[in-house]
This record gives sequence, structure tokens and C-alpha cells, in this order.
Amino acid sequence: MKRTDHLFFDLGDTLVDLKGLVPAMEAELKRDFPGLGGKHRTAAIQWVVRTAEGTRQAYTAAFRPGIDIAATAISEALSMAGREIEFDTARSLVRRCWTSYLRAPKFCDDVTNDLLMSLRKRVKTLGLVTDSDDSMVRPLLARLGLESLFDVVVVSETVRAYKPDAAIYREALRRSTGDPETSQFVSDSELDLRGAASIGMGTILICRSRNPDQGLLPPGSAVLSDLRDLPKLLAT
Repeated sequence: MKRTDHLFFDLGDTLVDLKGLVPAMEAELKRDFPGLGGKHRTAAIQWVVRTAEGTRQAYTAAFRPGIDIAATAISEALSMAGREIEFDTARSLVRRCWTSYLRAPKFCDDVTNDLLMSLRKRVKTLGLVTDSDDSMVRPLLARLGLESLFDVVVVSETVRAYKPDAAIYREALRRSTGDPETSQFVSDSELDLRGAASIGMGTILICRSRNPDQGLLPPGSAVLSDLRDLPKLLAT
């Protein structure tokens, strides 16, 4: 592998386990809509799925904050369950769900503070590039004790662009004064890796429980099933 001076990570489902969002939203729905006919969990799952789909498609449209994408998703999920809500209500619901999730966020099973600290010592810059709003990302980093670990945190809201738009990766390089030739981007999304590869960055797919989508995976990408193998990969 080429020399890596600047190492950037995606956040959700690359470093942080987001599965806790489903029970958090389910609890909020049970509290606010007790008469939903037992569809609370289904609506919560649909919310997560639709939010992910909306975020993946967001780079092709005019910029919308992540909170608005998530609010649209829960509005649609509740509509499918037979309940219509106002958009402001949907936004409030998403924020309360996120606050609940932040009480006990978790790393993915193969991620620890010690692993991230060891990676930090190997490179000039350790950074995050994530599709979200600053008001949601910063409290999450604080809760996980990561505020001071990352030199660069690039959030889609501040760049007004979502991965795989090249602008968000260029902003990461600008803030780190890094070169794409000595930079790597690590993500669980082949599509997001394509954006990094489009500006010449190296790409590493973390693929824990499925086979890579070879049609989307950028040529030359490394593939790991366990993030604990990343230090060994960087040393080769």
C-alpha cells in the first residue's frame, strides 16, 4: 500500500453502530402515537431505511440538511402506518430520537478508542468525513470521547454537499493540507468510496457481513472484514 499520511473515516456504520436508532425511534413513537396499532417498530425501521436512501440520493439534488431528510423519512414512514404529521413535528421527533440514542451510543464491534489512538499515531492527520449536521455529529463525538482525537471533521452541512460529491473530500484535504496521493478514505459504502477515488484518494472498504459490490467498488480498493486489520494493512 502507498504511504498514508492522511487517514479519513466515514462515521455511521463505519466507526459507530447506528442500530440503536431503531429502538430509540420506536420508543418515541410509542410515547407520541400509542394508537398506531402495533406498527411502531415497523415505522422505526422504515424511518432508518428511508433516511439512508434519502441521504444516498441527496448528492444529486439541491442541498437539504440531514435533519430535513430524516424528518421527511419519518413523515413517510408514519404515513404508511396511517398517521400524518406536520413537518415541524417530524423534525422534533427526529431530534428527540437522536437525544435518546446519544444516551448510550456504541462503536461498531471491531472499533475501540485504543484502535483509533494507535491509528492516530501512525498518520499526520486523522479525520472524519460524514453526511450529517454539525449539531448531531459534535454531541456524538463528545459522548464517545472523540472530540480531541480527530484533527479534521468535515460534515455535509458545512460543505453543503453529500458524499460522493467530490466537494466534501476536497474540503477534507484542504483542511488537512493533504495530498490525495498520500490520503486514504475508509467507509462501509462503495458509493462513498467512489467519490474519494474520483479525486485520487486511496480507498478502503470495511465490509463486515456481506460481499463487496464489485460494480460500485473503485478499482484498487482494499477490502477489510475487520477494522482491527487496518494497522497491518497500512504497514504493508
